[in-house]
Amino acid sequence: MRSILIMIPSTLSLADLPPRTWAVLAQWDETVENFSFRQRVMEMGLVPGTRVRIAHVAPFGGTIAVEARGAMLALRREDARGILVRVEEGAV
Repeated sequence: MRSILIMIPSTLSLADLPPRTWAVLAQWDETVENFSFRQRVMEMGLVPGTRVRIAHVAPFGGTIAVEARGAMLALRREDARGILVRVEEGAV
């Protein structure tokens, strides 16, 4: 059986995280100035240091189902681009 090594950058946007890969929310993308969105997702529990993973991705650029703190959250892909995550070692 052959092994395949997948290289994932250490920090990337939540929208670019491969499905079923655990990561830790690192920071907000400062170029995105949607502060009301940032406050809303923080109220849902997405704060720096939170473990997250992409559970499901809707086809055709639709929503992303994010698992965090035992809950499932649906985020628009463009909103998920403003959340930067750090992939956990051995998470793939």
